[in-house]
Order: sequence, then C-alpha cells, then structure tokens
Amino acid sequence: MKYNPKINDEMASLPGFASIHPLQPAHTVEGCLEVMTLAQQFLAEITGMDGVTLQPAAGAHGEFTGMMLIKAYHESRGDDKRKKIIVPDSAHGTNPASATMAGFEVVNIPSA
Repeated sequence: MKYNPKINDEMASLPGFASIHPLQPAHTVEGCLEVMTLAQQFLAEITGMDGVTLQPAAGAHGEFTGMMLIKAYHESRGDDKRKKIIVPDSAHGTNPASATMAGFEVVNIPSA
C-alpha cells in the first residue's frame, strides 16, 4: 500500500494543478511546467542520475518505461545476450506484460 502525505494531496488539489486540461495552451500552465522541470532536476541531483522523467502516467506505464530503459542500457553497451526477465508467478499481470511488450522473454518462477 502506498502512502501519500496530506501535503501532496493538498498541493495536487490546488486550482493551478487540478484544473489543468491536457489540451490547454502551454503558456497558460508555465508555473506547473516549471514545478515539474524543477522536480526532475532535483530528483536527478539527489539520485546522482543524469536525468529522470515524470512522463509515465501510471504504474504499468512506469513499469514499461523501466523495461525500455533497461533494454536501451544493454543495447548501448552492445550487450545483446540479455533477453530474459524473471517474474514470480505471484507478480501482477502487468509485470510480464510490460516485459513482453519491451521485447523480453518472460521466465516465470514459482513463488515460495
């Protein structure tokens, strides 16, 4: 179960965030875009990563994004042998689906 601090809910409920429409002109949401850009920069700095993305819209989308990043990392190193992802049989259905969509072969293992 995830925990969302009350301050997160309060911030997300502010009219400047809650009332944004996906087709709204960019110049009308510059403050929100700045917050997102700063969050990406701060997360990259805190984690020591070159960059981060806030683009995945949900858990399964984030999972798929992660699988694609893993695949790109191995390909960038010329490593074409890593084609399998181990998934326990107790995993959520999106886990093997994301791996398959990213081009990996899923190896199911029984859970204890």
